[in-house]
Amino acid sequence: MTTQVTWYGHAALGIETGGKFLLFDPYLTGNPVATVKPDALNPGYILISHGHGDHVGDAPDIAKRTGAMLISNFEICSWFETKHGHGSVHAQHIGGGFNYDFGRVKLIGPRVVIPIHYNTFDLLTQDAHEWARRVSSASQDKTQVVVLSPGQSFSL
Repeated sequence: MTTQVTWYGHAALGIETGGKFLLFDPYLTGNPVATVKPDALNPGYILISHGHGDHVGDAPDIAKRTGAMLISNFEICSWFETKHGHGSVHAQHIGGGFNYDFGRVKLIGPRVVIPIHYNTFDLLTQDAHEWARRVSSASQDKTQVVVLSPGQSFSL
């Protein structure tokens, strides 16, 4: 089974695997480097890393439109239930994991990393290739680092 990862810019990622579509941190509206509009995406799952606006982004509107399950920490899931009336949530806990119909989500131990959340604004200007060299060295080349441009995809 092939898994395809697409970086939409800033922290927004789409993952297609086993006929499922997962959307991560969908900050698209107002994102100057976003390569897709929120209405073009129809995820079955939305995963939110943390509660900053540049990560939650369009998640409430997309979740309402699609009925996607929201996966995040307990506080963000509770916020979606109470503030947005979105009942399809699943809270994850740091260090824990859960088997979904698309695969297992575990919040630590990556084999592949893709740098995101850089070069969206002047304040976030970074050299992703230098970061990739540091990660490869620190992991003794056990973690594969893939640097994408916004809109570019990578298959696992």
